[in-house]
Order: sequence, then C-alpha cells, then structure tokens
Amino acid sequence: MSEAATPFPPRYRWLKRGLAIGACVLLALAALRWWWGREAQRRVDAVIADARARGEPILPEDFPSSPLIPDSENAAVTYLRAAAAVKMTTPARDWEGSYQEPATASDFAMMQQIEADNSAALALARIARGQNHVNWGAPASPFLPPPIKPRLGQLRGLARVLSYSARSEFAAGHDIKGIELLRDMIAEGRAINARPNSLITSLVGIGVGNAGSQVAIDLSPSLHDGMAADARSSVAVPMRELIDDLLDERGLNSSIVSGLYLEAGSALSAGQSGVGADQSGGPRALVLPVDWLLQPVWAMRECEVTSGILGGARAMVLPNLPSASAMPRVTTPTDTLGESELETLSRVLGGAAFYPGRHFLRVKFVAVCDRRAAAIMLALRLYQFDHRDALPEKLSALVPNYLAALPADPMRADSGTFCYLPHARPPIIYSVGLNGKDDAGSAAVAGTASSGSRWNCLDADYQLTSTSARSPATAPSTQAQDDN
Repeated sequence: MSEAATPFPPRYRWLKRGLAIGACVLLALAALRWWWGREAQRRVDAVIADARARGEPILPEDFPSSPLIPDSENAAVTYLRAAAAVKMTTPARDWEGSYQEPATASDFAMMQQIEADNSAALALARIARGQNHVNWGAPASPFLPPPIKPRLGQLRGLARVLSYSARSEFAAGHDIKGIELLRDMIAEGRAINARPNSLITSLVGIGVGNAGSQVAIDLSPSLHDGMAADARSSVAVPMRELIDDLLDERGLNSSIVSGLYLEAGSALSAGQSGVGADQSGGPRALVLPVDWLLQPVWAMRECEVTSGILGGARAMVLPNLPSASAMPRVTTPTDTLGESELETLSRVLGGAAFYPGRHFLRVKFVAVCDRRAAAIMLALRLYQFDHRDALPEKLSALVPNYLAALPADPMRADSGTFCYLPHARPPIIYSVGLNGKDDAGSAAVAGTASSGSRWNCLDADYQLTSTSARSPATAPSTQAQDDN
C-alpha cells in the first residue's frame, strides 16, 4: 500500500512551491528596488537642482580649482615650515599639561623660555603673515581629505607657541611686540581657513583665531597701563591694526560655509555610490547584492543629510545666532513630522543623520562675538589714552575716531551692539549671551551649565579692568623704551 501511494519519480511539490514563492519574492524585491531606486534618484536630482538654483556647489565639477602659487609666495608653505620648526622641551610639555589661569611668575618664566626656544618658528610665522596668497594643495577629488588635515596638530602647536610668546611679551611690558604676535596668531587662523577647505580645518582655523581674541580680551585693559601720553602713542598704531584684523570676518564666514558645502557634496556622493558609514564615521562597503538592494536607503538618507548641511551653510551667513538657529533643519534636526513612511524607513535603516546644528552655530557666533568684543575693548583703551584713562559714557563715543562703526552683538536678534556698563564694579561690556536675552550683565550661571566660562552665564561679560596680564616683575616705566 505505502509503496503504491508514493509516486515515482518524486514530484517534490513543496520544493517547487518553495522555488515558486522564492521567485515571486525576488521579483517583488526587484520591483520594489526599481521603484525605490527611481524615487531615491528623483530626490537626489531635486537636491542637486535646488542647490544649483541657489548657487551652491554640490557636485565635484561645481567646486573651483585653486590656482598654483610659487612656494616663495605661498603662506601655506611658510606656515608648514614654521610649524615643523616648533620645539617643545619635556619640561615645557609637562608645564603645558598643567598650566591654568591666572598665570604666576613661574608660568611667565616658562612662556619666556618657550618663546626663546622657538625664535626660528616665530620668525617664519611673521614672514607668512606678510605673504598674501595661501594654497594648502588640493586632493584629486574635492571630497577627499585636504592635504592640510594631517598637519593640523603641528599648526595648532604653532598657535600655542604664538599665544605663549604674546603673553610673555605683554608680561614683560613689551606691548608692541605682544600685539604683533597676536596679529601673527590671527593671521595663521585666517590662513588655515583659506580654501580649498573642509569643515574640520575651518573649525581649527576659527579656534586658532579665537585663541588670539582671548589673549586680546585678557590683556587689552592693561595695555601701556600707567604710561605717559607720549609713550602710549607708540602703541596706538599697532592697536588700530589689531582692531582691523579682529573685525575682518570675511575668511571666517567663507571658510566654514565652504567646509559645509564640501561636507554636503561628499554626503551626496556617498549616497549615490551606495556606501554607508560605520559608527566611527568611516565608509563601509557592503556586499554587492546587499549594496545594490540598499543603495536607495543610503541615497535617501544622504539626501536628508545633504539638505541639513546646506541649511546649516545658509544659517552660517545670517547676521546673528537667533536668526541662524531659527533656520529649518537646524533647530529640530530629528523632527520626523510630515515625512513619508519611505523616508522613515530610510532613516531607520540608514542610521542617524548628521546636521550642522546648534553646536556648530555656537562655535561660529561665539568666535565672532569674542573678536568683536576684543575690538571694542581695544578701542576703549585707545579712548582712555586720549582722555586720561576715563571711559566714555556711551560706546557711541568711539565712533568715528576709534571705530568706523560699532560692531553688532551676534547674539541679539535685533542686531544691536554690545551693552555697556561703565560705572559697574568692575566696568564691563557684555553680550546678551546664548539665550539672546539682556539680563543686565548677569554673570549668574545659566540653567544647569557649569561655571568657568562667560558663555555658561546668562550674559557674556567682558571686564574692562586689568587682570593678571602682567608679571609681578614688570616695570611699566621701561615699556616705551623696550618697545622702540
């Protein structure tokens, strides 16, 4: 009976059914992949068209090539030589790791030694400041890491040497030398920001320039303190030149926007190539069939990333932080309201997208605010030179003799200038801070932030009184003679 019921040869009904179902599934996946890929490409094309309509570079051919510059005229070459010439002894490195403000006499002595050990590097940095052209070299593709990237650590080291040397000269009462070193430092930051660029080099360049602003903020109230009017006149010209350097923001804005354009183009290119990103940020190539199947996921995800980055670039050029923070895709980068199921699935499969959100905006606008505040503080010091150390009743008294116009506070939505309390103890100028509200110069810590920085307070105060800028051994009566 059992042998008669078994067909021969076997019919493999379930195998055939399984194969049929598998074939149907493959056909359905292929149809889904075709439709999904077509939709992803449509969105990629829309992002490209929108960017180009706004005049924003997005494809490799949209990015301009850099002209060749002879090494003898290229400040980048000179800065790299200066950075390579930096010498930090073991005692200096140990000191640097433990140094904290306010500086002591032993700190100033170490700064003086660092300056002496790096005279060659400082001389090269001064030469580089006088060179008008900068080209760090260009990779084969604009979306590859720039040649400057591996040297950023050395360039930051050069900036620290410039900072220590400037503080050393100010501590010794050599204000003109200190100012020139600050100008060298700001010039290095401007050079690092020169295009072609990337977002990381832009942030490093901003940081280098802002470190120079911090030294100017710390030291401007004590510039030529106690000197006669005729001696003070010797420092007025370099102070005005330093003010001009601080208020020159062209490179700062163009650099970070250029870096964001490159990030956006790189993201879109990665999405079209079917290459994902692992958790360390590096690319991961998928196995070919899976790569082909999931390529629309990466394309749609990178469209979202690209749109967010381009929105960040548009926000960066706005005049103040409140208006920049109000840009779409900056305040609520993880908002999923209104997106389709397809976009949600792409977000889930593709992972979290990157947006140049409030952190990057804060870095940029804090740097702008510090530079403008430093310029106003220097202008106030020049006013004091001419008015027997008296401060003006209003900041408007600085225009036009000391400033062409009062810089706007970039934290204010109304683009008004900094606030000024000349009769406070100590007298201050202040920005309304990250919350955008005037809290009457309050130095109270905002929310749950930790203390230690003016940017953790309700308002960002800049004191107009002398701090620990001078070494205890400084003899003010010799300043003019030493500087000249």
